[in-house]
Amino acid sequence: MTVKIRALPLVLMVLAVAAALLAYWGYQTHLVLADRLAAAEPRFARQAGLLAAQADMQQQFDQIVTLLARHAYPSTTDASQAANDAQQRIRSVFTQAGADVLSLQVLAARSGPGFDAIPLSIRVDGDMAQIQAALLTLRTLAPAVYVDGFSIQTGAIANDNSAVKVVGQFELFVIRDQAP
Repeated sequence: MTVKIRALPLVLMVLAVAAALLAYWGYQTHLVLADRLAAAEPRFARQAGLLAAQADMQQQFDQIVTLLARHAYPSTTDASQAANDAQQRIRSVFTQAGADVLSLQVLAARSGPGFDAIPLSIRVDGDMAQIQAALLTLRTLAPAVYVDGFSIQTGAIANDNSAVKVVGQFELFVIRDQAP
């Protein structure tokens, strides 16, 4: 029994050292996991914020899509189709205002970041009120038609001095979205 009594403190000491090492390992693991959790917590908070704002972001995205459709041809439309459509709409606006369309041509498209600009050159003849009416109508078209530049020259004055004929040269363009 004396051998058992002498070995008991040694066994207890080995168990105490093992328990201390196990506690130390558990504490170090706790610190590592706490650091990982602290590093991941902002990501979860950001994700929760995005999920909470999802409806608002979807509403803003829908507004952007609506505005893009108002100002640009969709990417599904070929550049030549967009040019032909714009050409017909512009000719119709000036003709309905009473101006004579002398020429209307589509120029080569220019690619830019995110959009293709499709320039059109139109030469019209009419009185100033007709040209102004056409320009006011032109700004209401969707997809939008933009004015890049213009020049107006006076033409012949009518015999009754009621209206001055003008000849206008307008450099216009429309844009087409490049995004798929």
